[in-house]
Amino acid sequence: MPGKNSFVSTVSSVFFLLGIIFIPFTFDLFPFQIQVTDFFFGKLIGITANGLFGITLKDTKVYSDSVSMYILILLLLFIAVLLSVLFGRIRKRGMSAEQLSSFVYKMGCYYLALQLLQYGLDKVFKDQFYLPEPNTLYTPLGQISKDLLFWSSVGTSYSYNIFTGAAEVVAAFLIIFKRTRLLGLLAGFALLLHITTINFSFDISVKAYSCFLLLLSIYLLTPFINRLYQFFFTQGSIPAVNGGNDYLLFKQPFISIFFKSLLIGLVAVEAFYPYIRFGNFNDDLAHRPFLHGAYEVNTVTVGGDTVALASSPVKRFFIHRNGYLIFQGQKDEMQDYQLTYDTSHHLLIQKDYQLQETVLRYTYSPDDSLLSLRYRKNQQEYQLTGRQLNWKELPAVKNEFNWTVDAPE
Repeated sequence: MPGKNSFVSTVSSVFFLLGIIFIPFTFDLFPFQIQVTDFFFGKLIGITANGLFGITLKDTKVYSDSVSMYILILLLLFIAVLLSVLFGRIRKRGMSAEQLSSFVYKMGCYYLALQLLQYGLDKVFKDQFYLPEPNTLYTPLGQISKDLLFWSSVGTSYSYNIFTGAAEVVAAFLIIFKRTRLLGLLAGFALLLHITTINFSFDISVKAYSCFLLLLSIYLLTPFINRLYQFFFTQGSIPAVNGGNDYLLFKQPFISIFFKSLLIGLVAVEAFYPYIRFGNFNDDLAHRPFLHGAYEVNTVTVGGDTVALASSPVKRFFIHRNGYLIFQGQKDEMQDYQLTYDTSHHLLIQKDYQLQETVLRYTYSPDDSLLSLRYRKNQQEYQLTGRQLNWKELPAVKNEFNWTVDAPE
């Protein structure tokens, strides 16, 4: 437990410190963390995967729920045990167990507050659970994977994102300040338990990282265990606590206040910077790229001859906001291509996963919302003409609310 002079608490402290440093997260102020992790652990991850588990990794970079991620966590745990053994032998000459525990505890509080604040703002500003793309909305429900189905369902509700995001933001601020830390950690634990349950239940690929944050919240709650137990299960007096292990790292109060203010400032800047930089405080209203949307094919010509729509291999096509051109077949199968624009020559360049490019000449008529794509294939000229669909009027994304189920029409 933090603050207790024991081997288990030292291992826990060292493990969480290593996890904070090396488990990759997308930081704006420090975007090189994944490169640092790869520099120190890349080769070791590959050797461990092959030698211990018989897995040959093509890429040892650590990303969400990859084999590399799980092996990194295993290595960090092993290193934490090793360093704790060494620390037990030499600590009399340097940092004490109490100092180590206090340092990790404080860093853990700020780190957890940062994660909750950042994920909370991601929800409040609709950056995490974004509005579903048109191609998702026109995919039959049974063909959508559970993770995308959950993501898209939550993305349709702005109010739910505001509520859940605000809860995480409030928990983050409560954790930062010592007087409200217990309440913040309890709220953070409840939120992370819920998030981890969702990740496992819907097969969302941040299971390992959400488990790490959940365990970190438990670690940070351990100084309060006796107090919580007595509050809920006994009638005895509740011992006072100081908001966690509060061993002084700096003897001068000015230096202590300075570093605390610096850490709070860094947490705030890291969390708010992306939104201030781009001025995007509601992703539902953010600018979409040129021609973005869904198009229902109403005319198909091959070599100048019109083809019956029932015989057309494409019934809809979509321009995705992240630079993809997606075709939907008659059986609702989807085929996506990377997309780049050459608006000066009215060209769209699509690239498949074998890096083969196809140039499509487009014409768009805003008056009747018709988009035509012309291209050559097998020595023939093809043209698809689609009418733009008003996908924002679909029931899934319409902003409706009813107090009663039998309201008159």
